[in-house]
Amino acid sequence: MSERSQICARTPPNIRRHCPAMSGTAACAAASGWLNAARADVDAYPSGMPMQRSLVSYLAQGLTAIRDLFWPILAAVPRIPGEARDAAARILTTGHPAVLWRAAFIVALLLLLPHAMRLATSRPRARMSASRPTRLLSAFAFDVGDLVLMMLAAAILAELALGDDTLMARLGIALVDIVLRFRIVMTAVRMLLRPGEPPLRLISASNAQVRRAMPFLTASLLLAVSFVTGIPLLLEAGMSWPAGQASGVTVGTIVATLMWTAARRFHAEAPMRLPGREIGFGAAIGIAWIAWVYGVLSLDFPFYFAAISIGGILVGALIVVRLLLAYCDAHECDRASAPLPWRLARALVAIVRLAVALVVVLIVARFLAMDFSAWLGEQRWNEINESIARAAAAIIVAYALSALISTWIRAKFVTVTRYVPGEENEFQPGSRLLTVIPLLQWGITFLVLGTGILVALGELGVNIAPLLAGAGIFGLALSFGAQSLVRDIISGLFYMADDAFRIGEYIQAGQLKGTVESISLRSVRLRHQHGQVHTVPFGQLGSVTNSSRDWLMVKFNLRLARDVDPEVVRKTVKKIGEELLADPEFAPEFLEPLKMQGVVDIQEAALVVRFKFTVRPGKPTVIQREALKRIVKVFGERGIAFASHSVVVHGATGHADAAAGAVAATTQGFGTMPRSESGSTVVDRD
Repeated sequence: MSERSQICARTPPNIRRHCPAMSGTAACAAASGWLNAARADVDAYPSGMPMQRSLVSYLAQGLTAIRDLFWPILAAVPRIPGEARDAAARILTTGHPAVLWRAAFIVALLLLLPHAMRLATSRPRARMSASRPTRLLSAFAFDVGDLVLMMLAAAILAELALGDDTLMARLGIALVDIVLRFRIVMTAVRMLLRPGEPPLRLISASNAQVRRAMPFLTASLLLAVSFVTGIPLLLEAGMSWPAGQASGVTVGTIVATLMWTAARRFHAEAPMRLPGREIGFGAAIGIAWIAWVYGVLSLDFPFYFAAISIGGILVGALIVVRLLLAYCDAHECDRASAPLPWRLARALVAIVRLAVALVVVLIVARFLAMDFSAWLGEQRWNEINESIARAAAAIIVAYALSALISTWIRAKFVTVTRYVPGEENEFQPGSRLLTVIPLLQWGITFLVLGTGILVALGELGVNIAPLLAGAGIFGLALSFGAQSLVRDIISGLFYMADDAFRIGEYIQAGQLKGTVESISLRSVRLRHQHGQVHTVPFGQLGSVTNSSRDWLMVKFNLRLARDVDPEVVRKTVKKIGEELLADPEFAPEFLEPLKMQGVVDIQEAALVVRFKFTVRPGKPTVIQREALKRIVKVFGERGIAFASHSVVVHGATGHADAAAGAVAATTQGFGTMPRSESGSTVVDRD
């Protein structure tokens, strides 16, 4: 048995799991020696006495363990060039040189493939619409298509030309792999920055920012991809593990420095410096570097894989969200009247953000709980991870279904426009279906999300039956504690069942009145004609008077002079009613024309005449104002006088002077009153 195997056999299981991946005996020996020393101290300590260890001894032992771990790696730094050269020589002597020529041909073909695809699709690109969303989506589709085609070509060619199981063949596969990985990461960078294509840029950046940052960013990504792809082959060819670890730390530091320089140059050219964004970029680069160095030194990479996975997911989600938001910005419109594609794009943005948040939380939780696998066992740990993943997928699918269904319902059925003062629009009444849509949306949301949560709990191993029973008891207790809320909800359901009102109708409930703007699960919102908004719970609504259902009969009175002929008035008003029916603007509103109903009262100085007409709900006041305007105009032309508020005093024919003297005496100080031809005197009350 080798020295390394003996040390690993003496090492506890929680440390032994790192030994197969570590070189030599450095880390295992350090950890095993530290634990054995601790056990020896315990065994040598007299029984029955409390053990006390000084802080200095703990620090000394920790420093010794760190020295034993780092010293072989530091000592291997000078040997990196020589060992890399020897490993490369061994690789080149284990196969036929023609393999490298075939690999070089494949690499050249893969590098030329995007340019060939760009030339082949130049005409379709030129025929694309000039709008920014269309160009963005087409560029995204072409980039993804180029990447997929390159991956398929690389897989087929590598299988045909590099199928040997020699180190040289693996070197050829590694070269092809470097090209593919670099193409993948650069495709994401290109989608975000779009060098040379500012209108298609998904982030806010100038050409100067992109131009100054791209060289360093490209160099850092190429170096990182090349090292991660090539170092396993060098280790397999004979490079020692300490030299590989030392080279990993060195390359990781260089990559982090290049990325930090790219970020600094990018922000230096920004029109406005944003310290928060700069700190965020620096923190992300620092976290990635720490995760890489920790993984290289300990040969334990969960932290690194978690950090890289989160970064890749965030970048992918950023690209998708920015594409959707670009579409929404290009088709900006009122949310209440937005078309279905616009609403679906906004819903997809929310779905993507929720999915990303859940996935990131799961990755972080998995990293923090990675030691649980030693306690639970590998099989049980994998089962738990699969259950958690299925539960998260159930929640995401349930949320996506509820959001998409609600969006589709709103886009297809919610067509009410709000009245805005100063604009030529009317708040038209909606259908009964439109009125119950809010309740339908609530019901669908609760049903789908509740089902998703129950499925997720079932995947996690929770017994749902007691939970449902407990939920029933809790609901009963809640109904007693929130009686007003339950009363509002139940009352609203009955109002909807009775079809008492709909969105857009004008109603009056007690002292409150207005147009129904929206209906929620527990209340209705009324917009008064003066602009005030009343939010009334259904439980307090009471009896409802609906002024917008089927038809309205409008009656109004006019005071005419005592000497007018009612028959002339009737015929004149009938003619006005016929003119209104002939007007294309008002004719669709009438059910019965304007007509005179008759004389309803005779007063001292006036005849009170009633008029009426029947119209559809919606514009009764508009029709009434138009009718009054035409009545005033036509009555003036026909000599039909309206009653005044004056008082007429009649005197005898032969005593006009006496009557005038009496009037003059009663109005002394106010001037002489006018005298009528018949001897009567007009006195104005006003």
